[in-house]
Amino acid sequence: MKGITHILFAVLIGIVYISYFNIEQGLLFLGFIILGALLPDIDTSNSIISNKTKPFSWLVTGVARHRGLFHTIYIPIGFYVLAWLFPRFEIVFIALLFGYLSHLFIDALTPQGIQLFYPFKTRLKGFIKTGSILEFLVDIVIVFCIFKLAYL
Repeated sequence: MKGITHILFAVLIGIVYISYFNIEQGLLFLGFIILGALLPDIDTSNSIISNKTKPFSWLVTGVARHRGLFHTIYIPIGFYVLAWLFPRFEIVFIALLFGYLSHLFIDALTPQGIQLFYPFKTRLKGFIKTGSILEFLVDIVIVFCIFKLAYL
């Protein structure tokens, strides 16, 4: 999916999380959930996150293929462990965790899908092509849900 879809879905998840758990640092949480939603695409040179982190992304794209290791469950598990180990920064790691998981969920809806337990071959995949009219419709539905939740 496109970066905007990942951002929108992360914001939707963030708003739900903030309101359900009554998070006081809502903007901080939203910032880190968006970062988490963009992080998995550090393994491709034409993503939003890669364009903002050139030297690091060049290193990553040199050693990792797109939708390989960075599109697995392992990194979100790492964020969970970090939240547990460093409770003072728990809100940051939880936001990164939910953003990352939102990215994986959305990418699992595409025909390319994701290998959640890479290098094992089992692939979760769907039917929404990146950049298609269907993805645009998904974006519209997400925006509608965000506004609906924001004005409840």
